Amino acid sequence: VYTLTVAPTTSFWDPGEYIAISHTLQVAHPPGSPFFALWGRLFSMFVPSEYVALSINMISVLTSALSIMLLYLIIVRLIQEWKGPADTMDRVDLLGLYGGGLLGALSFTFTHTQWFNAVEAEMYASSLFFTALVVWMALRWSENHEQPWAERWLILIAYIFGLGIGVHLLNLLALFFVSMIIY
Repeated sequence: VYTLTVAPTTSFWDPGEYIAISHTLQVAHPPGSPFFALWGRLFSMFVPSEYVALSINMISVLTSALSIMLLYLIIVRLIQEWKGPADTMDRVDLLGLYGGGLLGALSFTFTHTQWFNAVEAEMYASSLFFTALVVWMALRWSENHEQPWAERWLILIAYIFGLGIGVHLLNLLALFFVSMIIY
């Protein structure tokens, strides 16, 4: 759905700046977004010059779609935390589990702010992806925290935090959630 409505060129405000800094690897306005610029450079490096803006806009489309997928998985996991594992549920509870996850994810898909961040070169969609990824990984860690290899999830979470901060500081909001899950 986001691919059908993605901006084919630049928008009037900050996305034009982010397209320019990504394609030429310049410095953005403070606080900056170095990882987004590197990612944008990678997306725009191999396309003809008339499609550079579209290719960098597609970063937001891709990360928004992945964020919606992670949101579905997070909702399903939180419902299972509340109601119990899916293999012990009857058909009505399973419908509520998977239907609730689908309804929540699709509702967020079509919200105004999410939609406009998903179709133009803004770093908020990428930042939301890293935040959702960190939350999902924390929930995965909580399922297996007693296993001997579970510390690997915590190291990966710390690494994704670092990458997410290179996009936008919004990712720091997940720090409280992760610390409560670990506690």
